[in-house]
Amino acid sequence: LHVEDKSPAQQGGLAGGDIIVELCGQPVSGADDLQRLLTEEVIGTTVRLVALRVGRKLEIEIAPIETPSR
Repeated sequence: LHVEDKSPAQQGGLAGGDIIVELCGQPVSGADDLQRLLTEEVIGTTVRLVALRVGRKLEIEIAPIETPSR
């Protein structure tokens, strides 16, 4: 996982190399799953995220925001 500076992910406690395995109680096995779960209903709300960091389980809360198109 790449985490951009000052992003909601970084502010929530995620770091580069973390592996997201769950979002909102739903399993995440890849980027497609993560995109599918980041719906309009989730944007701007606080959600629970589970990640692995160096083999340890990490549970955090983040508030996803919509990223402008590049």
